[in-house]
Amino acid sequence: MLTYCLNFVLIFMYGILFLIIEKRFLRVSSSSFNVSDNYARTIFKRFNNIKGQFICILIGIQLFIISALRVDTGFDFDDYNNIFIEISHLRIKDFLTFPVEKGYELLNAFIAIFTQNFQWVIVITAFLTIVILTVVVYRYSENYILSCK
Repeated sequence: MLTYCLNFVLIFMYGILFLIIEKRFLRVSSSSFNVSDNYARTIFKRFNNIKGQFICILIGIQLFIISALRVDTGFDFDDYNNIFIEISHLRIKDFLTFPVEKGYELLNAFIAIFTQNFQWVIVITAFLTIVILTVVVYRYSENYILSCK
């Protein structure tokens, strides 16, 4: 529970940080430059794009770290650990008959080639999930902070 509270507080702090940066940016751009409104809008739009990218990357990294470092959480953690151990000892002819999703089986088999540590399955699964989530949120969301909570 502490992890979720910390996550929520950090995301809220990111919002405040970017609000302060945006206010300073607007004050600097409107007072020190004597430029046309069209140019100011272009600069502000670029700033919002960079801000959106940075927010998505920052929150994505935060979510990845929390997801990747979880150990022994949930009711099925031990079941997935046992599946990894069984898949790592499978022969090729038994590979197609193992009763688990084939994509997950391939992922486990690939990781088992390099290591026998189940935590790497969690890390790679978290990475794939969070990267896809972050890209989708950045491309299709109008409000990144609300989408990432």
